[in-house]
Amino acid sequence: MSGVTLSQEKESKKLPSRARKQLTVSTAVRRSTRKCSSLIKKEVTEDYIEMIKQGKVVDGLKVTEFEDKGRGVVATKYLSRGQYVCEYAGTLLSKDEAVVTEKEYEVDDTVGCYMYYFNFNRKEYCVDATKEDKTVGRLINHSRTKSNVKTKAIEVDGVPKLFFIATSDITPDTELLYDYGDHSKQSHTSFPWLKL
Repeated sequence: MSGVTLSQEKESKKLPSRARKQLTVSTAVRRSTRKCSSLIKKEVTEDYIEMIKQGKVVDGLKVTEFEDKGRGVVATKYLSRGQYVCEYAGTLLSKDEAVVTEKEYEVDDTVGCYMYYFNFNRKEYCVDATKEDKTVGRLINHSRTKSNVKTKAIEVDGVPKLFFIATSDITPDTELLYDYGDHSKQSHTSFPWLKL
């Protein structure tokens, strides 16, 4: 063995023959590009947070007037299941603040009421979207049987936020609808379209 000292040669002979062999074939290590579900969920959540921070509304929504229920939102482009649609934007209130505010709205016939009550991290909140603005989330109408979007709550910079995602693939010219969750007889009498 040229260039090898006698002590190195003796040490080499002490090793099992398989340990003395050197790898002579070079192969590329193949790594999977698949991601585990928890990583995918984390990435999707980060995307939702970023869209909310930027005030994003998915491209392809249009406010439309409906004869029987007023304004609503229609898709003008294809939306895929799970896709972020828009935020339900407004003023975040505690439940107690919201109850007081809602009573003020009830005595004024000129004011509509766009209050969304929800629970987040074991606390009750309300997003008051009554103030007229350019956001579209507040104009998405109700359907118990034909809903194609749903709200999700997420924490953004320590504050709970509501936003919509598509629950099914939505084709152009389809109205966006979600279940308001108000199935009381009084509401159905006042607003018959809530039964649909």
